Amino acid sequence: MSQDLGLAPALSVVHSVNGGRLGRWSLAAALLSLVRVRGRDEVLQALDRVGLADRIHDRTGDLSGGEQQRVAIARTLLQAPRLMLADEPTASVDPELADRLMAELCRSDDQTVVVSVHDPDLARRHVDRVIGFRSGAVAFDAAADSVTDSALAELYHRGE
Repeated sequence: MSQDLGLAPALSVVHSVNGGRLGRWSLAAALLSLVRVRGRDEVLQALDRVGLADRIHDRTGDLSGGEQQRVAIARTLLQAPRLMLADEPTASVDPELADRLMAELCRSDDQTVVVSVHDPDLARRHVDRVIGFRSGAVAFDAAADSVTDSALAELYHRGE
């Protein structure tokens, strides 16, 4: 996921999430889906995973920034990529929702997720491995359950 969410504000949420399937559909199938939604149940499931099932028919442009971020996450979940790169996927949501979204992003054993977050506790709760960077260099690379508070303190406060 890029920081630009790549959403079309004029489209409904269902079409924005279904946009994740465009690479697998023919042009005719994609155009037809604008008239008669394809895979609505799967879209609804993806939206439910990010807490937006009730917004399926709203215009994407009418959503808040955090809700749009969640639509983009639902689109990615629907794609089910084998490799996902996510840059601050929870930046625009509250801590409780961030926890839920990270759990959804990291729950599949069939994919590799590389996520950049600035909340080390969130990372430690949801990922297998944490890599800390400082000044462009790897400061540590360890299993999430072995990353200590002192290692994080060193990462964030060294040189101050």
